Amino acid sequence: MSADTLPGLLVERSGTNPNAVALRFFRYGKWNDVTYADLHSKAAAIGSGLASKGVSRGNVVVIIAEDGPFCIAAELGAQGIGASVLALDAGLAADEIRQRIRDSQAVCALVGDQEQFDKVDEGRDQLPSLKMLIVDATRGIRGLDVANRPDRETTLTVVQLEAGADASQWDLHVKSVGADDAARFGSRSATHSGVLGEALRLIDTFAITRKDVICVLHSISNPIEHGLMVAGPLLTGSVLHFRGRASSQQALRQVQPTLVHATPEWLERISAETEASTARTSGIKRLALSKGLVRKAASSTMLSGRRSVSPVRLFGIGATLAVLLFFLVTSSANDVMRLLVAVLIVGVVAAVMISSGFGVVGPLRRRYGLARCRAVIAERTDLRGADLLGALNVPLIQVGPEVLS
Repeated sequence: MSADTLPGLLVERSGTNPNAVALRFFRYGKWNDVTYADLHSKAAAIGSGLASKGVSRGNVVVIIAEDGPFCIAAELGAQGIGASVLALDAGLAADEIRQRIRDSQAVCALVGDQEQFDKVDEGRDQLPSLKMLIVDATRGIRGLDVANRPDRETTLTVVQLEAGADASQWDLHVKSVGADDAARFGSRSATHSGVLGEALRLIDTFAITRKDVICVLHSISNPIEHGLMVAGPLLTGSVLHFRGRASSQQALRQVQPTLVHATPEWLERISAETEASTARTSGIKRLALSKGLVRKAASSTMLSGRRSVSPVRLFGIGATLAVLLFFLVTSSANDVMRLLVAVLIVGVVAAVMISSGFGVVGPLRRRYGLARCRAVIAERTDLRGADLLGALNVPLIQVGPEVLS
């Protein structure tokens, strides 16, 4: 690593591996790739656009958006001209967002969509330091281009911001930014060297390499998430996935990542789903779950509940037995012997798989998107899903403030 700032890392990566995938995001039912060249181009356009509108070194720029390429490009673009970035969780209430903007004395807010736009715009008269409001996705926003809008010159779309910029100048700005310049994160001040140091500690803690596929479920404003953003694509070259509008479960099943930064809600949900499914299970499948989970340290409460067999399942079992009986009655003795030998072999294999738990752990890992996962990262361990992860042989790594201190 030769660059000592976040934008410098992006310039370096886009120069050496422009077509390599840095990020993937879920939109319109599929995963979309963002290369280092794409990310560099977007960051340069936003950064140079901000510079053309008067944002300068030391100014604070607020970013409020759903996780994805826009928020990363906006952060790197602003930092590339020497601005300090305050990333806020898109789920915060409007009053709290406006309070954070006032406290930070931010001069510009970059927002992702209409929901975030309204949170800032409706109380804009209470934000004396805010000179500019810029929105990425304009769907649902009315009157943005109305000629008599009093703040029309300072309320822009990202497209308008980029149109008046010279993106080729951004790399020159990046060279003037030093490691000790403010990068800022969340409610605390930070430098580029500090953020990179935190990212390097995450790389060491989780042994992140270029081969890793990282899936993030938290907000990018989360400190660990932010560290993974830097440590993943910019420092190690691994690929970072943002689930966007996809559900956590859908995203994980499709990506099958090697590292997951999990929310407590996700861990608790998969634990509850397992409890519900096992409570409705009977017979061999329940025995397999018992062997595969309880023997591998899952809580016995996961297998609680009254067993029941649905009418559809009963019909299927009855039909199978009827077909087998018909075959035995109408077949020759040799055919019957071959069938019995085959059934015996299958039974022995099934018994071995059930007793070892192999027959349930593999399918469950795939079901929850953990087939390739070597670790789940969480910021506290008093979680219901911790037992399930142990049963699936997926380590749960606890991280706290000491990792990023």
